[in-house]
Amino acid sequence: MNNITTISAHSCTSTEGSVSIEIYVDGCCTGNARHSGWGVTLRRNEGGIKTKYRPSAGSFGHDVTNQQTDMRAVIQALRCLRKDEVAPIMICTDSQLITKGFTEWMPGWTSNNWKKSDGNPVVNQDLWKELIELTKERNITWEWVSDDAGNPKKKEVNRIAKAAAKEEQVKQSKV
Repeated sequence: MNNITTISAHSCTSTEGSVSIEIYVDGCCTGNARHSGWGVTLRRNEGGIKTKYRPSAGSFGHDVTNQQTDMRAVIQALRCLRKDEVAPIMICTDSQLITKGFTEWMPGWTSNNWKKSDGNPVVNQDLWKELIELTKERNITWEWVSDDAGNPKKKEVNRIAKAAAKEEQVKQSKV
């Protein structure tokens, strides 16, 4: 049960309440998509106070797109959660494709046999379908966060993703 949220450029902040989870995700590609990285930060808040923090990073190899790395970052973040997690989740991303995909376009895609309004197939259907499975039965709010907003949490996850891509580049240069 995904919540539709107003997409905004303001700083993504967790909601007040008993327990909530705030996830920041970012993916990146360097060197003409030769090297990719993703970064995730998960924060569990109880009563408005951060009680747990978990950064995570990795790579998906090479010859992938920025959109794919962003989507894979969300997949990795959701895989980090317990399957029985019931707390509200806010996923903050700089990918308008992801936020609009879930908040605006998904119903049309699924009812139109995974075709966009122009009749062309939706790109990365495998990733979208995996995301749908991982978001089922979860209370998720999607929020777009501008790269230019100066949000320190967004900057942090961006640094994590870039470091993972750089690490992948170093690994591949040794092969």
